[in-house]
Amino acid sequence: MSVAILAPGSRTRRFSKRLTQVVVTLFGLLLLTFFIGRVMPVDPVLAIVGPDADHSTYQQVYHQLGFDRSLLAQFG
Repeated sequence: MSVAILAPGSRTRRFSKRLTQVVVTLFGLLLLTFFIGRVMPVDPVLAIVGPDADHSTYQQVYHQLGFDRSLLAQFG
């Protein structure tokens, strides 16, 4: 059984490095899933309201989902 002796602060440094990696990875996954949802050929509004909905219903749901805003506003 060996006991590793760590230099002062090395545990904190290792923890902060790992935490940074986790945050960057999660942000990357968030971006990836957001943009995959935008490039899919399926219209999410049409999937919700159905193909027989009138134009005003379509526009209302489109606005409620925020698709009339910029990509940056939608992401935020």
